[in-house]
Amino acid sequence: MLRKELVSNKVFLIALPVAIILYSVILQSGPYVPFMFAAFMGTALPASSVDIDDKSGWSRFAVSSGISRKTIVNSKFLISLVSLAICQAVAFVGAMLIVLIWGGELVLEDALLVIALAVCLGMVMSSAALYIGYRFKGVAFFIVFLILGFIVMVILFGMQKIVGIFSDNMLATVAVCGGSLLAAALLYVLTLRTVEFRDF
Repeated sequence: MLRKELVSNKVFLIALPVAIILYSVILQSGPYVPFMFAAFMGTALPASSVDIDDKSGWSRFAVSSGISRKTIVNSKFLISLVSLAICQAVAFVGAMLIVLIWGGELVLEDALLVIALAVCLGMVMSSAALYIGYRFKGVAFFIVFLILGFIVMVILFGMQKIVGIFSDNMLATVAVCGGSLLAAALLYVLTLRTVEFRDF
């Protein structure tokens, strides 16, 4: 199942890293922006995967072939984690390019903090995208909303200010990460329940 996900989403696996690098360098908003941007961009792959399966009829074929609905859902969540990991690795490259081209400094402690926040937020966003994809059969508006929302957040608040808030308050970081992981777990359960009763 994971191999199927990788093959059917290979275009996204190539396009997302390129988009992250280009956006990060063009925006010039500091070396921490790529990690958060990557967290939101990573939602595109699992969300698109659900949409592609619905339009191609693969989900109906899989269910009729005896593949369990839980296996289908697990493969989507697994590919979302793979996508998130790839995007974060590429974000690190983007951060280093920003430092080399535009200057500035990438503080390791702050970078690890941002990566932790980005991974946790990325997990909950991917989980939400999958749930909405299965529940409402259409996630394009959701992906656009996420990307636009992130751009607005960066413009209004600035990544450096966000880093400063969390670097000075470890309790806030733990609360956000813990809350995000709990929300992702809840969305996983809701997605399973949705797919169990869904007519493919």
